[in-house]
Amino acid sequence: MFVNEQSGYLYLLGSNLSRGGLVAVDLADPLNPVIEPINWNVTYVHDVQVVTLKKGKNAGREIAFAFTGPMGLHIIDVTDKANPKTISNLRYKNATYGHSGALAPSYKFLYINDELDERSNAAVKQLTTYVVKVKNLAKPRLLRAVVQDTEAIDHNSMVAGTNLYMSAYTAGLRVMSIKNRKRPRVTGFFDTYPADDSATFTGAWGVFAGFPSGNVIVSDVERGLFVLRAKS
Repeated sequence: MFVNEQSGYLYLLGSNLSRGGLVAVDLADPLNPVIEPINWNVTYVHDVQVVTLKKGKNAGREIAFAFTGPMGLHIIDVTDKANPKTISNLRYKNATYGHSGALAPSYKFLYINDELDERSNAAVKQLTTYVVKVKNLAKPRLLRAVVQDTEAIDHNSMVAGTNLYMSAYTAGLRVMSIKNRKRPRVTGFFDTYPADDSATFTGAWGVFAGFPSGNVIVSDVERGLFVLRAKS
């Protein structure tokens, strides 16, 4: 599930509705959520980030950046819930399973986590983050693949300030500076799974970095919850 607090809609994905695509739920009355009757069912959606754009020619429009497994990335205009429209689909180089991702604060760049490339794609040997320019929604463009010094799998990520926080299974938490939006670089890490860095589905699964305190929480499949704070 993903909630766009700007629009007041919750989005279901990967459910038993709408062929596993996007399903919009109106939260105007939180005690009585309303599922919209028509939804986006072009393909299965594994994860999504939905934002309401504030600038440019699409200002005021609600846009979904949907991570669609082997189909990579779909960008969808969900402003009209009765008539959502696919704007574009990007199957970036070495796309294996577009799992999730995070937008830069400007909404012009997107950092994609592909969950199966390190494990199942012979062309990908180490943890790889795909930097996609999405300023032009109709023509998203892969700028580069940022490779880290581990064979672990990247899973979920979140942007907070000028950092990208990533849960990377056996490699634990990875922190990347995105001061240069086009060229993220690793600036820190915390290994929640010190046993190894293999490309397996063990270790750090989720991350959240949106607390006012600056604390970062990481959920590890085997070791539970870690509450972390970066050194100043």
